[in-house]
Amino acid sequence: MKFNSISLIELKEHLRIEDDYDDVMLESYLSLAKKYILSQTGLTEEQTENKDELAFAVLALAGDFYENRIHSVTIQNK
Repeated sequence: MKFNSISLIELKEHLRIEDDYDDVMLESYLSLAKKYILSQTGLTEEQTENKDELAFAVLALAGDFYENRIHSVTIQNK
């Protein structure tokens, strides 16, 4: 799996999500995770091609955004 080619389908498989209810949110989390990793590593998208471990980092980070979304919303509403 390559950093640039991680899809919504792969993220949903990673999170074991079968429905389409949260697809828009998941797409946003996937994009944010990729941007965050690029900004924190200082790598360009081209430089990520040979770093397969970054693909797992994207899935883990996007999954964390998704799994912890309720907590974030709860804090903002207080």
